[in-house]
Amino acid sequence: MLGRLILTYSGPMIGSSMLYVAINLVVFLLTLLLVLRIGTGKIAQPLLIISFGFLVSAILPLIWGSQVLWVVPIVQSIFGLLGMLMFMQILGVFVLLSVKPEQK
Repeated sequence: MLGRLILTYSGPMIGSSMLYVAINLVVFLLTLLLVLRIGTGKIAQPLLIISFGFLVSAILPLIWGSQVLWVVPIVQSIFGLLGMLMFMQILGVFVLLSVKPEQK
């Protein structure tokens, strides 16, 4: 059986890696600096989760190549959703949604 060649467009390149890898690494470092500026606390935890999403989505194509480009938006969405849920829990949104209004 003959092998098949599938061409993929990986976008602009910087050296031998894709441009968005460098952008994701810079965004990871910026959010990490923001976490360090905020310090330890409840608000820093969701930001750290979101920053790890940028780091993981930048490392995946570097390790496994352009065959796993479809995973990058899924990883960023999952980490972003986890970060937003953590923010909502910290700010008490779930408590506000679950409280029944008093009837007069």
